[in-house]
Amino acid sequence: MMECVRQTHASPTRSLPAITSVHGAASGSFKDAFRTFRTLLRALPHEPEPGKRCLRLAVLTGGPPAPGMNTAVRAAVRLAVISGHRMMGVRNGFDGLVRGQLDEVGWMSVSGWGPQGGSKLGTSRKCAGRRRLYAIARTLETHDIEGLLVIGGWAAYESAYKLFSERTNFPAFNIPIICLPASIDNNLPGSELSIELTLHSTTSWTSVDKIKQSAEASSRCFIVEVMGRYCGYLALMSGLQLEPSRSI
Repeated sequence: MMECVRQTHASPTRSLPAITSVHGAASGSFKDAFRTFRTLLRALPHEPEPGKRCLRLAVLTGGPPAPGMNTAVRAAVRLAVISGHRMMGVRNGFDGLVRGQLDEVGWMSVSGWGPQGGSKLGTSRKCAGRRRLYAIARTLETHDIEGLLVIGGWAAYESAYKLFSERTNFPAFNIPIICLPASIDNNLPGSELSIELTLHSTTSWTSVDKIKQSAEASSRCFIVEVMGRYCGYLALMSGLQLEPSRSI
């Protein structure tokens, strides 16, 4: 570590590109994260590169509301806009796709969404059933959607998979469909962690720690049940962090 500090002090300039190049992190994830951070903090987007193709993309939140959904939507919208694309926000999850509830969202449309809980776009636990697929396909065709970002839990993943599996019957589904995990259960395929998991873990640890203090003071036994469906990740991590007498 001290060698890194010495190299930083020896750098002729203290700018971030110079420092990261000295430490060999210029092509790493830190530089990408820092670039994204600076992009999201801009007051207004810069002009897109001339001649770049403009895509029409859509974003929706599905399943129960989860902390971090609004932050993810804000990041997706601003990164798309600054890249020269047009972003459509779908209201009320896949129900909004069925009913055609799409509105264009711009840079300032998502201002202040980051720290807010729930889902500003609105969400729904309903899956995209087979009878609703035709309406969803019509909505995608009507609004000329060329890519779909789905943020949510298991129900949202199921709906996205139904769209993928019906591509042979509905040409409108032949677009990139990306799922971003947002669930405290941490039981979603393709990712080890969910955007909501850290916040909920911290909240459960704080609450259980207070219960543990009361149990020790009064010599009583408390049973604490945490969420997580059949995955058990929250129970496991809470048990490792708080050292309960038993963890089931």
